[in-house]
Amino acid sequence: MSVRIYIILVIQCLISRIGEAQSDSTGSASKINYATPGVINSPRSKFLEVVYERVGSSNVTSTTRDSEKALGLPGQLVQESTLRRNNRFILKAKFPILNKETLKIIGGFRYQFEEFQFDTVPNEFRLYNAVFNNLENKHLQSIGGNIYVLKALNEIHYLGVRVSADVNGDYNYKGKELPLKDYFRTSFSAIYGWKKRPNKTTGLGFSYTYIFGRQRILPVFIYNHSITKKFGVEAALPANAKMRYALNPKTLFYFGYELEGANYQLQFTDPLLLTDKKSLQLRRSVVKLALEFEREIYDFFWIGLALGMQQPVSLNVTDVKTGGLFGGADHLVRNKLNLAPFANASIFLVIPRRFDKDIKNTD
Repeated sequence: MSVRIYIILVIQCLISRIGEAQSDSTGSASKINYATPGVINSPRSKFLEVVYERVGSSNVTSTTRDSEKALGLPGQLVQESTLRRNNRFILKAKFPILNKETLKIIGGFRYQFEEFQFDTVPNEFRLYNAVFNNLENKHLQSIGGNIYVLKALNEIHYLGVRVSADVNGDYNYKGKELPLKDYFRTSFSAIYGWKKRPNKTTGLGFSYTYIFGRQRILPVFIYNHSITKKFGVEAALPANAKMRYALNPKTLFYFGYELEGANYQLQFTDPLLLTDKKSLQLRRSVVKLALEFEREIYDFFWIGLALGMQQPVSLNVTDVKTGGLFGGADHLVRNKLNLAPFANASIFLVIPRRFDKDIKNTD
């Protein structure tokens, strides 16, 4: 292994273990073991991950609500179609910024590419054709970063804050350009946690998030418990909850659900969609139930597979100027989708075993 690669791996070792100090083995006065969110017997953390996901076909029932009046269309229109597929590519990375005994700061980067393919609908339904055709020709992207700050208060209690900023939408689309600020999305979460035992941690807090496709302030409950060396629970409600089973140190299984959302700024060129609504969004939200498999290939190099079903909560084209945190929204087109299968494959890098030997898990 070259010196360059070796140095990189040493740096990455700090990424997910940054919240735990090594035990004092010098025989001198014991140091304070400050609280962190991580628990023992949890898997080695990922610092670089690439994921490809594909969702199978699903029937789509599309309706308009109030927008057809502004477009001069008669009444509420209803149309049946099919979402043939929905593909996503995701790249995630994280890196240490500051590592002190009571204060840890970790940075992260995320890139996501998403696309949709629909069946065509009859020409008399121009509104739906305009929406579907425009969505199908777009490459929806999300590029962003996040900062996670962990402050240990004492041996039991800690505070965690995460701030994310992303640029979401079809900003490479060759249409009418919108200001960059229209694509900008931010999210924020704060947790007060406690860990009385090394194998269990809990926390309460709130999150300003887009997991329902639009901005919402939600309560958050964190629960991470390594019940035995083989079984564990990882939950960040309401976003996700999973049971973990380690067949052996190199083979892991997960089963659980995840609530996932996205909010994309859109540009349309079809005259039917160029009304007084200068700014439109695609708001997507799904609930996934999946069985996941992860396998070590060589020390720090792993692969992952997941199979499951997803139920879309929303896939709506919406006027961005209506709604807000608590109000309703004026949907240009509201889409109701059926249950659909999905699968994803991933490759990822974790901390090399040689660096993990004497360090407690802190994922």
